[in-house]
Amino acid sequence: MTFSVDEVFKILNFVVQGSLAAYIVRRYVVGQIVQYMGQEKYEIATLRQQYTLWREKHADIAVKMKEEQEVFLVMQEKFAIWDKQVKMVAAQEKSLCLERQKKTDESVARKLETIQRRQLIQAEFPEIIAQVTQGLQQSFKDDKVVGQKYISKVLDGLQG
Repeated sequence: MTFSVDEVFKILNFVVQGSLAAYIVRRYVVGQIVQYMGQEKYEIATLRQQYTLWREKHADIAVKMKEEQEVFLVMQEKFAIWDKQVKMVAAQEKSLCLERQKKTDESVARKLETIQRRQLIQAEFPEIIAQVTQGLQQSFKDDKVVGQKYISKVLDGLQG
């Protein structure tokens, strides 16, 4: 096999171009690829740290939410108890007010009845006294002994 000069230079040119391409790739492309891979590793490590941090924060938030839920339930129970007590006190006060109102109404009714009786007695008193006086005078006129007994009884009661 004999090679011609032209073929040798073609092979040599091919080797030089291949070597030059390999040099350029090694010098610039591989360095950039290695740099990009380093950045990717750094970003992956950073993302893993962030993921771990977010998981921890999520766990903390979940714990805090559970605690807040428990506090909420306790406060809700306390509020229900407080509300029940307030309603009970309000009902007692209303009952007391109604009882007082009833007593006041009864007292007013008794006083009104008493006033009406007094007015009736005062209106009829002169007539009653006149009738009693006439009746006694008639009794005393008819029977003098009864009149003397009545007067001595009244005097004994006054001395007595």
